[in-house]
Amino acid sequence: MLWVTWSTVNRWESGFAAPSGVHLRILAILDQHLTSPTLRAALRDPRSGDPMFVLYRLLQPLYADRRPLK
Repeated sequence: MLWVTWSTVNRWESGFAAPSGVHLRILAILDQHLTSPTLRAALRDPRSGDPMFVLYRLLQPLYADRRPLK
């Protein structure tokens, strides 16, 4: 879902590097929604094997109030 390598995550977890930009934002959104019913429902969905589906479900509330581009 983060589109990074295992070694990148390993560096983050060991403190040799830190996530930034979009990676940091996605991690923050995940952290906020770990216990939310919305995320739990998305993870039970058969499409949850696709990381883009889970990411879409996490970001959907952020963009729900915006009008579509014409």
